[in-house]
Amino acid sequence: MQAIFEYFCPPSLDEMFRLLSQYGDDALLYAGGTDILVLLRAGKLRAKVLIDTKAIPELKGIMETEDSISIGAACCFTEIETHPLVRQWAGALCKAASMVGSVQIRNKGTLAGNIQTASPAGDGLNAAWGLDATIRLMSPAGERSVLLTDYVQARGLTARRADEVIARIDIPKQDWTYQQFFKVGRRNALAISVLNGVVALKADLSGRITAARVSLGSVAPTPLRIPQAEGFIIGSTADKAVAACAAEIVQASVQTNLINRARGDYRIHIAGVMVKRQIISFGEEMAH
Repeated sequence: MQAIFEYFCPPSLDEMFRLLSQYGDDALLYAGGTDILVLLRAGKLRAKVLIDTKAIPELKGIMETEDSISIGAACCFTEIETHPLVRQWAGALCKAASMVGSVQIRNKGTLAGNIQTASPAGDGLNAAWGLDATIRLMSPAGERSVLLTDYVQARGLTARRADEVIARIDIPKQDWTYQQFFKVGRRNALAISVLNGVVALKADLSGRITAARVSLGSVAPTPLRIPQAEGFIIGSTADKAVAACAAEIVQASVQTNLINRARGDYRIHIAGVMVKRQIISFGEEMAH
């Protein structure tokens, strides 16, 4: 059945907040609509009013601050993929953006929407999670920031209040020596991920790892950071023995946290394989 709703595209935050106040629970916010419109047509969401946020200036653009890059909630994945600031500071997010859906979806879909959907398989969500992102929320009462790891509370559930909108996603400017996003699916870009994730590593001049992030998606109700693997890697060099041990730690963590047992053995196995590959690849880069 075709969803029927009233559509608004407010030019300002004030007008958007006025509409939210007027329509309350009957209103839904969206930017690209690649998730929400599908759910409306399928009858899995109900709304009488759609409020399109893409014309609001405060939600546009990618900019640099002293300690972060800030991505507007209305920025589509194509803009994220091609922006020089994202390429410089958040290569894993750049790679994830390039692997979201089709060209048409990347031209419409947004990182903010991917985060708000809170699917554990979300490519943009998992890349931002692995890079320590913070969500900036705006409401008539003001602005607040929430770590992404606190913002996504469960599958499909976030900390956004009814009177708030995601304004920006802030990614810290960390000087990672190596960062990579990976994705495993039945097909590549058009498939929902069987597994995805981020490995980010920082090393000193001797090649010893001084900081690490290992984060996986599609294995738990929310993206899964694996601090046990990170702690093991830090202080070591990226050789094959270290990679193999880190892979075992990853596999044990995935087995403990796995929520979707469909293809569970494969997810456990491939999680270790993919993390191992990233560590070995980093070691080979350092060797050259």
